[in-house]
Amino acid sequence: MSYALSRIDRKIARHIRLNGKILDQVGKELTVQFVNEALKNLAIKEAANRYEFTLENLCMMYAAMVECVMPNPLVKDPSGLAPMMCASLQFMEPFRIENLMGTIHRKAKNANSETERNELIVSESEILSSMTWHSHAKNRGEVDFHITPMGTGSPTSGGCGCLVIIGFFTLASLGALFSNLNS
Repeated sequence: MSYALSRIDRKIARHIRLNGKILDQVGKELTVQFVNEALKNLAIKEAANRYEFTLENLCMMYAAMVECVMPNPLVKDPSGLAPMMCASLQFMEPFRIENLMGTIHRKAKNANSETERNELIVSESEILSSMTWHSHAKNRGEVDFHITPMGTGSPTSGGCGCLVIIGFFTLASLGALFSNLNS
């Protein structure tokens, strides 16, 4: 996986870890960034053209792959260096995503509408992602992934810590003011 894809992958994981959703505004923006970067790979771009997949189709595919493995969307990457999004793994080796697009394209020939094709994109993406996640979890172990509930985080999740910092600055400012008044 390219450095750029890896960087976006980590942003998506961090967003979800901080109680974000793949389908909220930030999640959608990160998904579009990821897919746009993936389309820079010539093999993925050619497969998308061959199988008539748009940016929106690929984003739908990525989001479905994330949603179906929640609440833990990460797998241990093949190198074992760092966890990565299970959905991103499909784009790491272009043949994976190309095979998925080919399968969907073949099955979609019988679809009567764009809605049916979209349902097929979602269901086939979920199947692949779920199989991949379970295979990786079984063979490499699950990634320790916890979603931080809103309003929590560190022991001082902004409230107390922020007050302490403001208090120190206030005391320092008052001390400087009084020393200037006394001189």
